[in-house]
Amino acid sequence: MIGDPVGFAGEVWRSLSAVALVPLAVGVALHLVKVAAEARSWHGVLSHAGAKPARMPFRPVLGAFVASIGAGAVLPAKLADVVRVGLLRRHATAPGIAAISGTIVLEAVLETLFGIAIVGWWIVAGARGGTAGAHLPAITGAPTLLAAGAVGLGLAVVAGIAGRGRIGAATRRFASGFGVLRHPLGFARGVLGWKLVAWALRFGSVAAFLLAFGLPATPGTVAAVIAAQSVAGLLPLTPGNAGTQQAAIGVALAGVAAASAGVAFGVGMQAATAVVDVLIGAAALPLVATGTGSLRDRLRGLRAGLADLPGPALTPDPLPSMEGASR
Repeated sequence: MIGDPVGFAGEVWRSLSAVALVPLAVGVALHLVKVAAEARSWHGVLSHAGAKPARMPFRPVLGAFVASIGAGAVLPAKLADVVRVGLLRRHATAPGIAAISGTIVLEAVLETLFGIAIVGWWIVAGARGGTAGAHLPAITGAPTLLAAGAVGLGLAVVAGIAGRGRIGAATRRFASGFGVLRHPLGFARGVLGWKLVAWALRFGSVAAFLLAFGLPATPGTVAAVIAAQSVAGLLPLTPGNAGTQQAAIGVALAGVAAASAGVAFGVGMQAATAVVDVLIGAAALPLVATGTGSLRDRLRGLRAGLADLPGPALTPDPLPSMEGASR
């Protein structure tokens, strides 16, 4: 047909056009449940954060987390975390901005450790059996992942020291976001348990997406895709790591699929999850709308909270005027 893409682009387009809808829908459904499990894990961290920890209701936590997931689909780097802080901080039982930021860092450290475990297992399995993507570490520099994990653990250690009063008050407030680490049972049940559920759902979701694009959904292939996503996430320069994620996945699947099929899979999976993330992110805003009055008024208050996040909330002292500065 005239106007159809040709060459490599044509092969990618044909792979996208032949996607199976049932496993695609299953992958999306598992992705949604995974997001809820991740929000539960963060809820467990927040319940022990702050100078006077108080168990927050799950609804605003879920709303802020899902809204930040939706924002991450369209915002570069870690700006979605700013959205998460800005939405949650207005809730009456939420800890302060510094403590919420600490919980996000702790969550990132845990995600990094899980990612390192997957990458390490996948590298060992690939070296033994020559499975999909066994040559990816030579390109991406897996030691960088280990270095990132070491930095994360270093932050945890520094935060622990700060919590005992050896650094400034601001750092202690930030370190209070790591308070759940002082409660091993609560940490295991309310945080690690939900993290394991979320990662199991992530495995199932990726497997369903692989089947949707006609690719083998073996444990090694699923681990290769997740390892590629973890590597691409080291430099979050674009919304959802678009571009770098597809390139990493294409290399990871080089042993089991054509390059066009790998790229089509990466594009299709991210497009499906990004659309869903944006939709549920917008739908989640009423969950974090607090206060009195109509829903429109409460949402307007949330928007105002996001608008002033970099201003008075972070810099309480007003900036001097130009006239004062000249004096």
